[in-house]
Amino acid sequence: MLVHICCSVDSHFFLQKLSALYPEKKLTGYFYDPNIHPYSEYKLRLLDVKRSCDKLGIDLIEGEYDYEGWIEAVRGLENEPEKGKRCSVCFDNRLVSTAVKALEIGEEEITTTLLTSPKNLLNN
Repeated sequence: MLVHICCSVDSHFFLQKLSALYPEKKLTGYFYDPNIHPYSEYKLRLLDVKRSCDKLGIDLIEGEYDYEGWIEAVRGLENEPEKGKRCSVCFDNRLVSTAVKALEIGEEEITTTLLTSPKNLLNN
């Protein structure tokens, strides 16, 4: 299963839970988030994801860092509120990239860390 990882903060929790729920599945992480800026922050988050995947025994693929493409994709949506139209562009961008990567590597299943947060799960 190819697991899209958007942000390092919540990914370890998600990957731990996914590994426990699907112990028979081979998980491969796919770190893709062109919205992280500056690039030095992107590299820090990638390093955190690498550490997490190494600890959990999960292979990791780094997606393309295309910040300029991201800025162009959301041009005109800068003033959208949280959970507004910009979020739809964000989700579509990440899931399309994940689906394309899955096809490239022959993976039939995908998921994303965007589905949950430890904050949501800990409150239930």
